[in-house]
Amino acid sequence: MSQDYSIKLSKSFNKYLTIAKTFFPESGDTLKCGLAWISSILNLKENLILSFNYFCLLYQVNAVFCNRYNILDFKQKLAAKGISHNIQFMKNRNNPIGSS
Repeated sequence: MSQDYSIKLSKSFNKYLTIAKTFFPESGDTLKCGLAWISSILNLKENLILSFNYFCLLYQVNAVFCNRYNILDFKQKLAAKGISHNIQFMKNRNNPIGSS
C-alpha cells in the first residue's frame, strides 16, 4: 500500500468522523476520538464501521462511513417539502405569469 493511499484513507475517515459527530454530538464519550469514540457509542469492539452505519440508519441518517450519497438526513420533515428540480419554476414561483 502506498503512503498516499494511507494518507487519503486517514483524511477520509476523519471527514466521516466529523460528520458523524455532527449528527450525534451528545453520543459517546466526547473525550475520545476515532474508533474509540464509535466504540463508546455502540459498546462493541468489532465491526465498528458496519455497526455504526446500522446505528445511523436506526436514527434516520444515511450510513455515514464509506457511502457515495450526499443525502445524509432522511427525516420526514425534510423529505416532505417537495422542492421542484425545475430551476425556472423555482425562480418564478413568487411571480406568477401575468402579474405586475
